[in-house]
Amino acid sequence: MTEQQRILYAIRYLTEMAAGQNPLTHVPVSEDDLVRDPHIANCLRYTADILSTVLENGGTAEQPDFSAPERRTRERKPPRPKFTITEAQRTTLVPADHPIYIRDIAALLNSAAEDNGCRGIPPQKMNEWLLSLGFLETEDLGRKTPAKKASAAGKALGISSELYYDNLNRPAYRNLYTPEAQQFIFDNLDALLAYLRK
Repeated sequence: MTEQQRILYAIRYLTEMAAGQNPLTHVPVSEDDLVRDPHIANCLRYTADILSTVLENGGTAEQPDFSAPERRTRERKPPRPKFTITEAQRTTLVPADHPIYIRDIAALLNSAAEDNGCRGIPPQKMNEWLLSLGFLETEDLGRKTPAKKASAAGKALGISSELYYDNLNRPAYRNLYTPEAQQFIFDNLDALLAYLRK
């Protein structure tokens, strides 16, 4: 198992626990379970977000070696090409058998194409694409940017939205994508990539 695959598993486990589910059985845990505590759930989501960012940036969880006494000079790496995926890699894209977040779908796409040395697809751009197609809509919740939630078309596709409050008691939406909604994204990957090239 590669380091990125380990990170992907960790993201899935943290996300499911934050949603109040046992990550091994996908069954909701009891109401008095520790992961049901809002503070714990927010910490789990926060950690999953950080790991998603690490994964999107092609990083790993390995610690750098600081033992060398001499100062190392950082070599400038050439920018990585835009996201590309082969037909063979597309065949490995299989939806999760339960609803997941857009960051998890992005992680599946980026993991499938990790051997190409390309940049990953940011979940935020996937949200913008779904918004442009009318599957998401915005709602002003009094924050800097409007919140995104499932539209009527999005609900029919298999996107569900849950209003929650973050650790600063600010309202936000969590959007979950059923296996059918995940498959829609995989089936329309060319349209997503065309949107990203604009």
